[in-house]
Amino acid sequence: MTAQQIADTLPVRHTGENHTAPSASLTLQPPPVQPSLFAVSSVGIAEAADTSTERLVICSVESLKPHPALVRLGLLPTPGQLLALEKIGEFLFEKALLITQDNLIIDGLECWQIAQSQGRTTLLCQVCLVSDEEALYRFLLLENRPKWLNGFSRVRLALNLEPWLRARALANQIAGGKLKALSKLTKAEKHNCREEISKLSGESGANVDKVRKILDAFNPQLIEAARSGEVSINQAWKLSELKRDEQQAALASKRSKKRSQRRLRELLSRNVQSDSIATCLHELKHVLTRMKAIPRLCPYWEKIDDLLSAIDNSVLEDGRDLSEQQA
Repeated sequence: MTAQQIADTLPVRHTGENHTAPSASLTLQPPPVQPSLFAVSSVGIAEAADTSTERLVICSVESLKPHPALVRLGLLPTPGQLLALEKIGEFLFEKALLITQDNLIIDGLECWQIAQSQGRTTLLCQVCLVSDEEALYRFLLLENRPKWLNGFSRVRLALNLEPWLRARALANQIAGGKLKALSKLTKAEKHNCREEISKLSGESGANVDKVRKILDAFNPQLIEAARSGEVSINQAWKLSELKRDEQQAALASKRSKKRSQRRLRELLSRNVQSDSIATCLHELKHVLTRMKAIPRLCPYWEKIDDLLSAIDNSVLEDGRDLSEQQA
């Protein structure tokens, strides 16, 4: 059964006291930019009277929201990351979103963002009665983990659940009659939480410990570099062992190195008119490849970038001069 057929079987709910169909003169909403997939009135979860554990409802797009942890940590998918999904078209909206009774989206966040950008008004949703912590737990346990989140971001999200996981582990042990010495219990809780966070994030226990240390270093630039994938968890962990000014210098050096390599690739891809410059660029490529493995040369990458910038300007000038001569 398609989403449209499911929607047709759902009761139409109105917010007014009179449950008869409203007249056309009372319809104040303008037509959406993109027509809704469902020909029914949009309602919020609070308007649903059904108290069953899970149910299908039609929700207004504006009433839905991402989990607060995703918003707080800046981990929502970017428009560029949604392009591939947008090409799916109407089939994207055939599957119901999984949401909580408070309208927090557990599964289908990308679909909701695309619906917003297209001006849709309603989406088919499946409601489950869970806490915010359970919602985040389910979000991380999805079979296809959110592709826009790297390992660092998944571990960081999972660490938000640590107090909840510990409380749950303690409750389970008490319920099972296994409450023993407090020191042993605390040690067991920590071990269990580490395993749970590893399972939720899809990262090893060692990487969970490394992310903790990165966050404990509390360097916003280093955290952002790990979040964006500019550095790996292991690289960020090694940098977190350094002093703050050394971390900043190492990050700046790494960025200069990337800029230099990108600029050199661009230069090599151009049709350089001067044979001598082309030869020098190819030789420089091999030299820079060897330099990457020598840490003590890191401070010189800024100067190398300046050199490549000067060569780039020279190549551009040669190209302009040749164009003028041909004209």
